[in-house]
Amino acid sequence: MHQSPNKILLIKRDKRPYKGYWSLIGGKMLLEESFKEASLRQIKEKASLNGKYTSINGIMHERVKGEDVVKHSFILFFTKIKTNETKFIETRHGELRWFPIKNIGKKEKIIPSDLWLIKNRLNNKIDVKTAKMLEKEGELSNFKVLR
Repeated sequence: MHQSPNKILLIKRDKRPYKGYWSLIGGKMLLEESFKEASLRQIKEKASLNGKYTSINGIMHERVKGEDVVKHSFILFFTKIKTNETKFIETRHGELRWFPIKNIGKKEKIIPSDLWLIKNRLNNKIDVKTAKMLEKEGELSNFKVLR
């Protein structure tokens, strides 16, 4: 979430995984949601902010290993939302803070994958296609690419 071209809103995680680390605001995407709808819902739920969905800027598959076993696996969809609002309302999800992008990660503990996305994908849009089709009695029809 951008408040200006120079700042980004992060949340300090209060649960595992990554408890105590600053992270991008996010969460699970609901089955019926688009990337835009999920992104706008997450920022509203976690910071009570309204914004304008801008783009998808990256996709990353992240796996966290411990003792030679994958403990967590995520597919991260890095989207950009811009807002003119500066005041957020903290919710039960964790502490929120605006950070200057140019110094990001120099003092605070940020989830490494999130920091990489911020530093390497913040201004790079990607073209992700959305498609839909109808399933009825095991048959598929009406396949359409929407974007």
